[in-house]
Order: sequence, then C-alpha cells, then structure tokens
Amino acid sequence: MVDLSFTDLAARFPTGSFTETTDDVQISLKTLLSETAIQLSSSKVTEFVAKLFHAAHAAQVAYNQNPANTKDITSYSAPFIGTTQTIDGQLFIPVSCGLNYLAPLGIDSAVPTTSPRQ
Repeated sequence: MVDLSFTDLAARFPTGSFTETTDDVQISLKTLLSETAIQLSSSKVTEFVAKLFHAAHAAQVAYNQNPANTKDITSYSAPFIGTTQTIDGQLFIPVSCGLNYLAPLGIDSAVPTTSPRQ
C-alpha cells in the first residue's frame, strides 16, 4: 500500500523538527510548534494535530503531483475552512480535516462502537 514517508512529512515542517538515529525517528514539538519550551502539561495538542494534518495533506499533494509516483495517496482530505468567529476578542476560523485509511485486520487502533459516556 502506498503511503507517505517521514521524509515527505518532515519537509513540511521547520528544519530540526524531525531527527533520525540508527533505528528511530524523533519529533521535536518545541521546534515543530515554534515554541521556546514544550512539556507534557502543555496545552498544545490541537495545534500539533492541526499542523500535522495540514502538513500531511500538503505532502500528499506534492507526492501525487510527482509523475514518478504511479499511485495516488488519498488519505488526507483538504481542510474545510468555516466562517470566521470572534471568541474573547480574538478571531478564529473553524477548520475540519479528515483521515481516511485502510486498517489491516488486527491493527491496534480499533475504535469502540459505543461512547464510554452513556
């Protein structure tokens, strides 16, 4: 199955966001999010996931435009941009992104069919 490489994804982020050792790839959230410090307690998950989805979509577009790649990737849908909102005096835009993938049988990311809050 065709997929993006971490090199494809890393090209969409600031230099140093991704580093590779002999047997691992590490992501520096501090560099990726352009922050002076990031801790486990930092409330930055939405920003991280949003940047990850936008970068994955951009990498997918670049991959699909390369004539050497004979199969397109269709996993990362284009972001849908909503209407500007003002919250506490700041402007925000709602953005929705999607992830579509084929999950091999036995994958560890199975989702429960019912909500834990019932």
